Amino acid sequence: MLEAIGLLAAWIAITSFTMLWYDRHASRMGSKIPPWSCIVNDGWHFNRVAMDNCEQVLLPDAYFITAHIARKDVMVLVIGGVGGL
Repeated sequence: MLEAIGLLAAWIAITSFTMLWYDRHASRMGSKIPPWSCIVNDGWHFNRVAMDNCEQVLLPDAYFITAHIARKDVMVLVIGGVGGL
């Protein structure tokens, strides 16, 4: 069992550069590489469907708290959205 795990880890380490190359060239090669074409195109399709069905909601208007409060609150605003493939 340990030999199989070691062999799998070695194989992943040796072939990991191919995934980086594919990620860089996916926009041009996604529909041309047979084992990956279904995976990539299906991922792009379902991501587009999810983004099209997503309702955008505006943030409420900002306001300042004028009352003196004993403790200080810290808020962090994260601006971003659902990423694509």
